[in-house]
Amino acid sequence: MTSLLPVFPAGLPIRGAEPVRAAVPGLAALLTWGDLERILATSCFEGAGSEAIRDALDLPGPGLSRVCVLTNGESIWRAPRATALADLRTRLPGATLRVEALEEVHPPLAAVAAELSSAGGAVYINAYAAWSDNKGLALHYDYTDNLVLQLEGRKHWRVYRPTRPAVRGPESSAYKEGLQAAARGEESGDHRGLREVRAGLYWEGDLTAGDVLYVPPGWFHEVVPVGEPTLHLACAYAAPGTAFREPGTIRLPDGLRPLPPA
Repeated sequence: MTSLLPVFPAGLPIRGAEPVRAAVPGLAALLTWGDLERILATSCFEGAGSEAIRDALDLPGPGLSRVCVLTNGESIWRAPRATALADLRTRLPGATLRVEALEEVHPPLAAVAAELSSAGGAVYINAYAAWSDNKGLALHYDYTDNLVLQLEGRKHWRVYRPTRPAVRGPESSAYKEGLQAAARGEESGDHRGLREVRAGLYWEGDLTAGDVLYVPPGWFHEVVPVGEPTLHLACAYAAPGTAFREPGTIRLPDGLRPLPPA
């Protein structure tokens, strides 16, 4: 199992920590391109976890899967479970593929989830694959702690300091939507807020294969592929002292939970 000790030698960070970047050996073995194709073909559409994932995430329809295609930083298409791989491939040029909740269907990622769940919270691992230089997701922040594992290729990152606490609610959603509209150049967007965010640039650079980046809740980030095949994992979890809220109902099986201290 790949250990996260090089990232957090003193244990998982507590609330309020700053981003951390580190290199971890053996990351590429966690999920290969072949693993991803196998998961798409055998698990993501009709796998045993599909119904549980649909219920936990409140997906907008009983026939949808955990597979999404992201384009232009704003458009999301969620694949029906009956989608053929050939049909999915036609949507991928210039887009980003997101496959959700892989800790449920891929044992190496279940082990990573077990390590991250040491604080007792849920863990949720998505894979992101891209081949072009088009942005998949717009500028945003998350309500969870996030550990990004770059498995193959590279991506360009910008991380910005938070401008307000990451508390879920209508006000927070409206704030993020206003910033994203401004980032897309829409006149109705929150351009003043966007300037405030941009002024708080904390780090900019490429993550390459073997790199890990910890992004705390509320820290804005935008990620851009660079025109080469790239594959990374985003692990959402709750650091000690935080409440996991997205999605709060997905729990690891008891057999994967760390044993309590002796």
